[in-house]
Amino acid sequence: MLVLCVISVLSLLSVGLAAPLSCEDLLRPLKMNSTNHILGKWIFIAESTEVPGGREYAAKEWITGWLQISPGLQNNTVKELQMINIGGKCISMTSEMTMENNTFTSTGPLPYSLTYLNTCPDCVLVQQKLSLVSKYSTLSIFSKRKELTSAEQEVFKKQVDCLNLPPAVFTNPQKDSCPDPTQDNSKTLDLSKVIELLSDKIDFKKTLEEMISKLQLASNKAD
Repeated sequence: MLVLCVISVLSLLSVGLAAPLSCEDLLRPLKMNSTNHILGKWIFIAESTEVPGGREYAAKEWITGWLQISPGLQNNTVKELQMINIGGKCISMTSEMTMENNTFTSTGPLPYSLTYLNTCPDCVLVQQKLSLVSKYSTLSIFSKRKELTSAEQEVFKKQVDCLNLPPAVFTNPQKDSCPDPTQDNSKTLDLSKVIELLSDKIDFKKTLEEMISKLQLASNKAD
């Protein structure tokens, strides 16, 4: 399955050099019979999001990050650990997801789903849909390498355009990344635990919805 996926992606990239690819080709879902292809550690390369204020904050504060995906207790589940360096501070977030019909659904406090799309051979391209006040789409690309080639970056930018998302924000993977919190958590803020603690006192989802609504209103007034 992985070999077929690699051949498919390489053919898409080679065709792209000769003629423009359609959005249908660029956003083709990655069909998976198992979760094996996405397991492992991935370096955060770039992201585009339509969450109000998300791009502006990332462009100003986001330095680098990585993603660790490991098997869950069942064949169709995975555990996901995200680590990001925001303004020089390490923040981690853990979640569990269940795969059904090539779509992963989070079982955590925030309702979101993920779909993996075809991309470069040693990369993963993730379209996330967060359901709060509205449904917000985010497109993120990760790689085993610290940077993409110019051609791969252009393909990713076209995929962002196909989803009508804002311009992507690229990280700086050449800088020091945050340590694995399972080995050293002395300098890491575990956002999952913060949400868990807050959930006992407030409706975290409702609070986040209210914050996003205010950001939307502020953005509309600015326009």
